[in-house]
Amino acid sequence: MEQLEIIFHEKSKILSRATLDVDDLDQLPNALRLVARDYLANDLKKMPDSTFRRKRAALLPFGIDIAVPCNVHQLRSRVRVIELRPAAIPAFYQLDERLAA
Repeated sequence: MEQLEIIFHEKSKILSRATLDVDDLDQLPNALRLVARDYLANDLKKMPDSTFRRKRAALLPFGIDIAVPCNVHQLRSRVRVIELRPAAIPAFYQLDERLAA
């Protein structure tokens, strides 16, 4: 059973490798913020290998690995307007005179 657990942990490392630890990209330095934004939008531009390695090494401490393809699809946002208005008093409701005073 121990051997099975070791194999499982080795194989499941890939599942947690490309997690995003930074909740807000504003926490990243400006140069890295643009690369991270493009990566998360699946719009990462081709760059020289040395630049790619440098940017990847800088983003890894933040939990972003640009070598692993981003598997997030852009979802179209749907806006639904909810109009609020006061509720009407039901016909069966009778106000207790003792509570009104």
